[in-house]
Amino acid sequence: MDLLASLLLTSLMLLCPAAHAAGIHAGIPVQQPGLGPLSHLSPEQGWTAPVLDANGQPVGVVRVYVGPTEAAAAAWLGDARLAVQAPLQPLSGLGDSALAASTVLLSRDGNVALSVTLGEGDPTVQARALLASIVDAPAAWPQAPRMRQQDGLWFFEAPGASLEVQGGHRPLGEPWGYSVLPEQVVAWDAWGRASVLRP
Repeated sequence: MDLLASLLLTSLMLLCPAAHAAGIHAGIPVQQPGLGPLSHLSPEQGWTAPVLDANGQPVGVVRVYVGPTEAAAAAWLGDARLAVQAPLQPLSGLGDSALAASTVLLSRDGNVALSVTLGEGDPTVQARALLASIVDAPAAWPQAPRMRQQDGLWFFEAPGASLEVQGGHRPLGEPWGYSVLPEQVVAWDAWGRASVLRP
């Protein structure tokens, strides 16, 4: 019986490679084949990118959220479900939980949640590709941006991350230094995780 159960489990894993174990993942690499340039939404909403066809034309959109906990990703998925204007049905084999309509698919695997919406066609292929690209390392959540003061200006840095500054004021011609502190500075890493500094 143990051998039969083991063979069944192995077969299921081969058929559904995107079905990761629940838990805390590092995220999904933001550079994905078949996706256009990404846009960071907010630390609470994650990032988004257009789905491109073979000619490089947009045919839909993905949204990905990497939360610090599974509960955060489940809450994101609940909010995403409310935004869908179509009946959603449970779908098995795509993460810990998945819901789908004809051109929309929502899924969560541990602390990673995603939404795929296409103008037409089956969103399952794109969802499987995203789930299959989930990585578990680096495990540590990225640190918040660091702030330093120099010559009366405030500078922010986060090695290995891209920074988004909201608010504040830079003197004319100053590309990096702020004379008035911003409301928040967000560091986005390559796996879609956000860390926030509120000076």
